[in-house]
Amino acid sequence: MPDFDEDLRFGPAVLLERMQEGLHANCGQMSAVLATFWRSLGGHSRAVRWGQPDGLIGHYAVELWDVERQRWFYYDMNLNGYGVDDDGTSPLSVASGRTSLLTGEGLHLVSNPAARDYSPE
Repeated sequence: MPDFDEDLRFGPAVLLERMQEGLHANCGQMSAVLATFWRSLGGHSRAVRWGQPDGLIGHYAVELWDVERQRWFYYDMNLNGYGVDDDGTSPLSVASGRTSLLTGEGLHLVSNPAARDYSPE
């Protein structure tokens, strides 16, 4: 099998297996596995790609559909968390988080202490 960095073409099952073997996964790989788990439970997901002005892709994450709230929410595997509004209970989508930042409303992160910041080294 080619190097693990060669990514998503092997599918989420292989990615999960390699991660369970202790290999470090990047943000795109972890997001693909999370999206697959979510979809296996009957949910909907969509990819989020953060880019730079020069067109380079800098980071991947995922938005998941919350059936109870009838809205998308952003989940970042590197943070191992998500953003919420001022009440601290409503997960935010990318669009809602952007609006909160632009209007000066509160945007708070709910993150697991075991957050994994990706580094290529």
